Amino acid sequence: MNRRIIILLLFQYSLALSAFSQPDTGLQIRLDTSTINNNYYKKHFDSLINAGHKYRDKKSIKNLLTNSVKKLMVLPDNMLRKPITLHNATAEYNRIDNEASYITPSGYSWYGDFEVSSSWSVATIPFDVHFNNQTWNDISNNNFSNVGIHFNKENYLQVLKSSLKDKFNPEEFLTNDIKNQLDNIKRNAETTLKSDLEKIGQGFGDQLKDKIGELGDLKQLMSKDLHVVREKLLNNQYLQSVIGKEKLLSELQAKINMGQAVDENQLRELQNEVLKLKGVNALIQKVEEYKSKWDSSGVLKKVKQLELLNEKQLEKIAKDPATIIKQAKAHLQLTGLQRLFLKLNQLKFGQNTLSGSPLSVNHLLNKGINTEIAGKNKSLMVGLGKLKTFNSIFDQPFTNSILSNDGNAKMISVGLGNASAGNARFSIMTYNQSMGALENFASISGLSANNTFRSTVVTTISNEMRLGESGIITTEISRSATSYRQSVDSDTTLQSKTAMQQILNSDNLLNSMAVSCRYEDELEDQQLSYGVQASMIAPGYNNPGNSFLTGGSKEFGVKAKKSFWKRKLQASVKTNVREYNFGDGTDKKWRSIYSIIDLRMKLRKGQSVGIRYMPNKMIRVAGGEKSMVSILERLSVDGTLAQKIAGKYYRNNLTLAWQRNKHMLANDPVLNNSLSVSSFQSITLGSKLLFVNTLYDHSRNNSQFVFFNSTFLAEAGVTYILLKKVSLSSSIINNGVKGWYNQIGIKQSISGQLRERVNFNIYVDARKNMKLYQPLLYGLFRTDISINYLIK
Repeated sequence: MNRRIIILLLFQYSLALSAFSQPDTGLQIRLDTSTINNNYYKKHFDSLINAGHKYRDKKSIKNLLTNSVKKLMVLPDNMLRKPITLHNATAEYNRIDNEASYITPSGYSWYGDFEVSSSWSVATIPFDVHFNNQTWNDISNNNFSNVGIHFNKENYLQVLKSSLKDKFNPEEFLTNDIKNQLDNIKRNAETTLKSDLEKIGQGFGDQLKDKIGELGDLKQLMSKDLHVVREKLLNNQYLQSVIGKEKLLSELQAKINMGQAVDENQLRELQNEVLKLKGVNALIQKVEEYKSKWDSSGVLKKVKQLELLNEKQLEKIAKDPATIIKQAKAHLQLTGLQRLFLKLNQLKFGQNTLSGSPLSVNHLLNKGINTEIAGKNKSLMVGLGKLKTFNSIFDQPFTNSILSNDGNAKMISVGLGNASAGNARFSIMTYNQSMGALENFASISGLSANNTFRSTVVTTISNEMRLGESGIITTEISRSATSYRQSVDSDTTLQSKTAMQQILNSDNLLNSMAVSCRYEDELEDQQLSYGVQASMIAPGYNNPGNSFLTGGSKEFGVKAKKSFWKRKLQASVKTNVREYNFGDGTDKKWRSIYSIIDLRMKLRKGQSVGIRYMPNKMIRVAGGEKSMVSILERLSVDGTLAQKIAGKYYRNNLTLAWQRNKHMLANDPVLNNSLSVSSFQSITLGSKLLFVNTLYDHSRNNSQFVFFNSTFLAEAGVTYILLKKVSLSSSIINNGVKGWYNQIGIKQSISGQLRERVNFNIYVDARKNMKLYQPLLYGLFRTDISINYLIK
């Protein structure tokens, strides 16, 4: 083998092993404060290859490689001393016990949750490691464990900002940089405009010097209103003077035409004054021409924005991640690994949530890897993970969803553009799902519960565009295709198309699509924000990556919020209309209309008063005829009273509400009206807090259910400190539901800290039925225990 190739291989191998070398090798790598560029690397790399002809024994080659590594490896000292650092870690256990359960035969249920959260640095890169174990006794499959390792981009930026503190001041840089940009723009405008104005002045015999002087500082001229400039140069007094001189000039001209003698000096002076007016108009036209160019190019708008920047806005810009990353690259000696993580927006291993956009994938819980790499106006998101169906522990003993999510998910998404100017993104997701634990259903026709039952492909194109200063319009279009790899019908001889083949053709195009559009804007000077959104999900659209997308649904919503009197009075309104059609070729639809109208007034010292109206209606449309399903209306008035009485701080949150409920039960309408009042009062007495909570709801027509009935709840208690580090809260309670029960009980909570490492919280709720009219599904004794231990 060629000696150069051998030296190259040994050199690369030594780089990989240098960080793990034992102390007895004598290899000591430390920070070289000099900046090493590409030429530096090339120089030493070439010298290494050339030296291969002179060094033939192993010891000489090892010494050569060791010396070269010392020069080539530029690593921070702290990375070499502690390549992996634990910053902090906590362990926490939570348990809930309830003496009653309608699921377990014993009638007793408990739930436990154990978590370990820690923060690490690997080669100075911060990571969060989270372990979670959940156990309960309601079903046989009652133990789940998850581990998640997530790159903490926010902490990484904070570390970089701290490192920049002594070498670079972002706030000072931004302030000076913005001022320099503004001055350069104005200076260039002044130079070119001054040159053009002087040319105009020369054409009028330097008669326009005084008028050019009246324009003032040309650097500030582009930011001024042209009406003000015109008024300054062509004010009424000046115009009246010129008009008078034009009249006198006409009279002199008439005399000349009649052969009469006139004063030549006066004639020349009048001609110059009238000509000067034309010159002034020429000046104004030139300024208008420049200003028009600035307006059309957007420069003037940027100049005004820069002029209006205040200290808070400058600080906000200085803390922007893009600014920190840019300055870190320029002022810090970062390794290749550190520069790589500057480009990563996220990197998650193990248990994580995968999110792209509402119509692609949104908060999908999986076990795998999820990462996003961002470059200049480009980004790439990749996700790969396994899915597990977690049905409600209360539902699993009775039924399981046939549409199990057990399987795996893959996603790739490419983005173009940036957040400040608008961006577009294309995403494609694939899902392979099995029957999971549905053994009984899977046994039909010999189907396998573990193999892939169905495959789904979802493609999404999204675009975000900026409108004006703060307007954003977001549009998305998505299509899905599903194929079933195991057929229940064994007689068919037709080979079905794969999901990818379906997504590439136009069959049932409209029946498998989803479209969404959202527009939001804000008029800050008017203290007004508003938005509108609409979406359509076709009946055949299926997206396992977002459980909130319902096939056959349409939605339209508007919202607005307006402030008055220096934001002391706020009015807001929000309305959503949703329509559901759960099948093809049917005229049965369900339509829901939901609104919130809120008016709130802020008073002094944290006090407020407000009124809210919430109408909600659902109707069914069948065969063109509408019928009521349910109606809910709620009108409430609430207020917060906070006063200092005799040196004691008193607070009361009071709400008065009227509610109307109307629904269909066995084709018969059921009407229920209620009036409720609630009061949450507290008063501070030294280190003690006394509280009284009262809730009374009077229903005119009580229902046969535990809800929609007259209820009463009263609780009185005290919160106090014991032994400086232990807080206790004790209360007695009386509550009841008409026709169901009347109870009394006690609540006790204890929380505190032990030896600066252990935090605990114990909560006990014990009640006794004074009267029981119908059996209850929940117990009278419940405990919650939480223990948090600070490991480091």
